[in-house]
Amino acid sequence: MTEPIAIAKKPEFKSEKIAYWFFRLNGCLLLENFLVHHERRGREGTEIDILAVRFPHRNELLLTGEAMPDFPAFDSPGKIDIILGEAKTRQKCDINESWLNPERKNVERILYIVGALPPGQVNEVAAKIYSNLHYENSFYRFRLFAIGAETNSDLSKAITQITWADALSFIHERFSVFRKYKTQHRQWDLTGKKLFALTRKLGADKFINYVTTNMQD
Repeated sequence: MTEPIAIAKKPEFKSEKIAYWFFRLNGCLLLENFLVHHERRGREGTEIDILAVRFPHRNELLLTGEAMPDFPAFDSPGKIDIILGEAKTRQKCDINESWLNPERKNVERILYIVGALPPGQVNEVAAKIYSNLHYENSFYRFRLFAIGAETNSDLSKAITQITWADALSFIHERFSVFRKYKTQHRQWDLTGKKLFALTRKLGADKFINYVTTNMQD
Protein backbone atom coordinates (compact mmCIF):
# COMPACT_ATOMS: atom_id res chain seq x y z
CA MET A 1 0.00 0.00 0.00
CA THR A 2 1.04 3.57 -0.63
CA GLU A 3 2.13 5.45 2.45
CA PRO A 4 -0.27 8.28 3.34
CA ILE A 5 1.07 11.78 2.90
CA ALA A 6 0.45 14.50 5.44
CA ILE A 7 -0.94 17.73 4.02
CA ALA A 8 0.14 20.92 5.74
CA LYS A 9 -2.54 23.47 6.58
CA LYS A 10 -1.26 25.82 3.90
CA PRO A 11 1.02 23.97 1.50
CA GLU A 12 2.62 25.90 -1.31
CA PHE A 13 2.19 24.71 -4.87
CA LYS A 14 4.66 25.89 -7.50
CA SER A 15 2.87 26.88 -10.69
CA GLU A 16 5.46 25.09 -12.85
CA LYS A 17 4.88 21.89 -10.88
CA ILE A 18 1.11 22.07 -11.37
CA ALA A 19 1.71 22.58 -15.09
CA TYR A 20 4.11 19.62 -15.07
CA TRP A 21 1.42 17.33 -13.62
CA PHE A 22 -1.20 18.58 -16.07
CA PHE A 23 1.04 17.72 -19.02
CA ARG A 24 2.26 14.47 -17.47
CA LEU A 25 -1.27 13.22 -16.87
CA ASN A 26 -2.00 13.94 -20.53
CA GLY A 27 0.75 11.57 -21.67
CA CYS A 28 3.52 14.07 -22.34
CA LEU A 29 7.19 13.26 -21.91
CA LEU A 30 8.60 16.46 -20.56
CA LEU A 31 11.30 18.57 -19.02
CA GLU A 32 10.50 21.39 -16.63
CA ASN A 33 12.37 24.67 -16.10
CA PHE A 34 14.57 23.90 -19.09
CA LEU A 35 17.32 26.46 -19.69
CA VAL A 36 18.29 27.15 -23.30
CA HIS A 37 21.88 28.35 -23.17
CA HIS A 38 23.38 30.97 -25.44
CA GLU A 39 26.52 29.98 -27.37
CA ARG A 40 28.45 33.01 -26.15
CA ARG A 41 29.54 33.19 -22.54
CA GLY A 42 27.73 35.92 -20.68
CA ARG A 43 24.89 36.18 -23.20
CA GLU A 44 21.40 35.40 -21.95
CA GLY A 45 19.45 32.49 -23.43
CA THR A 46 15.90 31.71 -22.33
CA GLU A 47 14.06 29.44 -19.92
CA ILE A 48 11.15 27.18 -20.78
CA ASP A 49 8.71 26.22 -18.01
CA ILE A 50 7.62 23.11 -19.91
CA LEU A 51 9.27 21.43 -22.90
CA ALA A 52 7.15 18.44 -23.88
CA VAL A 53 6.75 15.78 -26.53
CA ARG A 54 3.54 13.78 -26.96
CA PHE A 55 3.10 10.89 -29.36
CA PRO A 56 -0.05 10.58 -31.50
CA HIS A 57 -1.16 7.10 -30.44
CA ARG A 58 -0.83 7.66 -26.69
CA ASN A 59 -3.50 5.64 -24.86
CA GLU A 60 -3.28 4.84 -21.16
CA LEU A 61 -5.14 1.85 -19.70
CA LEU A 62 -6.47 0.75 -23.08
CA LEU A 63 -6.09 -2.91 -22.09
CA THR A 64 -8.42 -2.44 -19.10
CA GLY A 65 -11.36 -1.47 -21.30
CA GLU A 66 -11.61 1.95 -19.63
CA ALA A 67 -8.96 4.04 -21.34
CA MET A 68 -8.29 7.46 -19.85
CA PRO A 69 -9.58 10.37 -21.96
CA ASP A 70 -7.11 13.22 -22.19
CA PHE A 71 -7.76 16.97 -22.17
CA PRO A 72 -9.32 18.09 -25.49
CA ALA A 73 -6.39 20.34 -26.38
CA PHE A 74 -4.29 17.21 -26.83
CA ASP A 75 -6.53 15.67 -29.50
CA SER A 76 -4.03 14.36 -32.01
CA PRO A 77 -4.16 14.66 -35.81
CA GLY A 78 -1.79 11.70 -36.00
CA LYS A 79 1.33 13.80 -35.50
CA ILE A 80 3.97 14.05 -32.79
CA ASP A 81 3.35 17.13 -30.64
CA ILE A 82 6.32 19.29 -29.64
CA ILE A 83 5.15 21.76 -27.00
CA LEU A 84 6.60 24.82 -25.31
CA GLY A 85 4.59 25.76 -22.21
CA GLU A 86 4.67 28.98 -20.18
CA ALA A 87 3.02 29.08 -16.73
CA LYS A 88 1.80 32.33 -15.16
CA THR A 89 0.71 32.02 -11.55
CA ARG A 90 -1.83 34.81 -11.11
CA GLN A 91 -1.58 36.61 -14.44
CA LYS A 92 -3.44 36.06 -17.67
CA CYS A 93 -2.12 33.44 -20.06
CA ASP A 94 0.97 34.77 -21.81
CA ILE A 95 4.10 33.67 -23.67
CA ASN A 96 7.73 34.50 -22.96
CA GLU A 97 8.64 37.32 -25.34
CA SER A 98 12.16 35.96 -25.77
CA TRP A 99 10.67 32.96 -27.61
CA LEU A 100 9.06 35.17 -30.23
CA ASN A 101 11.94 37.51 -31.10
CA PRO A 102 13.60 36.28 -34.34
CA GLU A 103 16.74 38.29 -33.58
CA ARG A 104 17.42 36.22 -30.46
CA LYS A 105 17.14 32.90 -32.36
CA ASN A 106 15.80 30.98 -29.35
CA VAL A 107 13.36 28.97 -31.46
CA GLU A 108 16.27 27.79 -33.61
CA ARG A 109 18.14 26.71 -30.48
CA ILE A 110 15.08 24.85 -29.19
CA LEU A 111 14.60 23.04 -32.50
CA TYR A 112 18.24 21.98 -32.55
CA ILE A 113 17.97 20.75 -28.94
CA VAL A 114 14.81 18.73 -29.59
CA GLY A 115 16.35 17.23 -32.73
CA ALA A 116 13.15 16.34 -34.57
CA LEU A 117 14.16 18.15 -37.75
CA PRO A 118 17.22 17.79 -39.97
CA PRO A 119 19.54 20.76 -39.30
CA GLY A 120 19.02 22.06 -42.82
CA GLN A 121 15.32 22.63 -42.15
CA VAL A 122 15.63 24.44 -38.82
CA ASN A 123 15.92 28.02 -40.12
CA GLU A 124 12.93 27.64 -42.44
CA VAL A 125 10.74 26.09 -39.74
CA ALA A 126 11.82 28.64 -37.12
CA ALA A 127 10.81 31.47 -39.47
CA LYS A 128 7.34 29.96 -39.82
CA ILE A 129 7.01 29.59 -36.05
CA TYR A 130 7.98 33.23 -35.50
CA SER A 131 5.39 34.41 -38.03
CA ASN A 132 2.56 31.90 -37.42
CA LEU A 133 3.24 30.86 -33.78
CA HIS A 134 2.90 27.21 -34.77
CA TYR A 135 4.17 24.79 -37.38
CA GLU A 136 3.00 21.47 -38.81
CA ASN A 137 4.40 19.06 -41.33
CA SER A 138 3.55 15.44 -42.14
CA PHE A 139 5.08 14.17 -38.90
CA TYR A 140 5.22 16.95 -36.30
CA ARG A 141 3.07 19.66 -34.79
CA PHE A 142 4.96 22.42 -32.95
CA ARG A 143 2.74 24.37 -30.52
CA LEU A 144 2.91 27.04 -27.83
CA PHE A 145 0.85 26.59 -24.65
CA ALA A 146 0.09 29.43 -22.24
CA ILE A 147 -1.27 28.52 -18.79
CA GLY A 148 -2.56 31.22 -16.48
CA ALA A 149 -5.29 32.50 -14.19
CA GLU A 150 -7.49 33.52 -17.11
CA THR A 151 -7.43 33.58 -20.88
CA ASN A 152 -5.85 36.51 -22.70
CA SER A 153 -7.76 38.03 -25.62
CA ASP A 154 -4.57 39.71 -26.84
CA LEU A 155 -2.87 36.39 -27.59
CA SER A 156 -3.00 34.86 -31.04
CA LYS A 157 -5.50 32.05 -31.51
CA ALA A 158 -2.56 29.94 -32.66
CA ILE A 159 -1.44 29.77 -29.02
CA THR A 160 -3.26 27.19 -26.89
CA GLN A 161 -4.51 28.80 -23.68
CA ILE A 162 -5.29 26.75 -20.57
CA THR A 163 -6.61 28.30 -17.35
CA TRP A 164 -5.58 26.92 -13.97
CA ALA A 165 -9.24 26.17 -13.29
CA ASP A 166 -9.43 23.93 -16.36
CA ALA A 167 -6.06 22.28 -15.68
CA LEU A 168 -6.92 21.57 -12.05
CA SER A 169 -10.41 20.37 -12.94
CA PHE A 170 -8.79 17.84 -15.26
CA ILE A 171 -6.29 16.75 -12.57
CA HIS A 172 -9.09 16.32 -10.02
CA GLU A 173 -11.17 14.26 -12.42
CA ARG A 174 -8.23 12.09 -13.44
CA PHE A 175 -7.31 11.31 -9.82
CA SER A 176 -10.93 10.79 -8.78
CA VAL A 177 -12.34 8.73 -11.66
CA PHE A 178 -9.21 6.59 -12.02
CA ARG A 179 -8.23 6.54 -8.36
CA LYS A 180 -7.78 2.77 -8.17
CA TYR A 181 -5.09 2.93 -10.85
CA LYS A 182 -3.28 5.88 -9.26
CA THR A 183 -3.05 4.77 -5.64
CA GLN A 184 0.38 3.20 -6.09
CA HIS A 185 2.51 6.29 -6.57
CA ARG A 186 5.39 6.05 -4.13
CA GLN A 187 7.81 7.28 -6.82
CA TRP A 188 5.84 10.47 -7.52
CA ASP A 189 7.20 13.83 -6.45
CA LEU A 190 5.73 15.68 -3.49
CA THR A 191 3.43 17.87 -5.58
CA GLY A 192 1.82 14.86 -7.25
CA LYS A 193 1.28 13.17 -3.91
CA LYS A 194 -0.25 16.31 -2.40
CA LEU A 195 -2.62 16.79 -5.33
CA PHE A 196 -3.73 13.15 -5.17
CA ALA A 197 -4.31 13.33 -1.42
CA LEU A 198 -6.35 16.52 -1.75
CA THR A 199 -8.69 14.99 -4.32
CA ARG A 200 -9.71 12.47 -1.66
CA LYS A 201 -10.68 15.27 0.72
CA LEU A 202 -12.10 17.98 -1.53
CA GLY A 203 -14.65 18.20 -4.30
CA ALA A 204 -13.57 19.72 -7.60
CA ASP A 205 -14.52 23.34 -6.86
CA LYS A 206 -12.91 23.38 -3.41
CA PHE A 207 -9.86 21.59 -4.78
CA ILE A 208 -9.39 24.20 -7.51
CA ASN A 209 -9.85 27.06 -5.05
CA TYR A 210 -7.48 25.52 -2.49
CA VAL A 211 -4.65 24.91 -4.94
CA THR A 212 -4.92 28.25 -6.76
CA THR A 213 -5.06 30.12 -3.45
CA ASN A 214 -1.82 28.46 -2.35
CA MET A 215 -0.04 28.57 -5.70
CA GLN A 216 3.31 30.36 -5.81
CA ASP A 217 5.76 31.38 -8.55
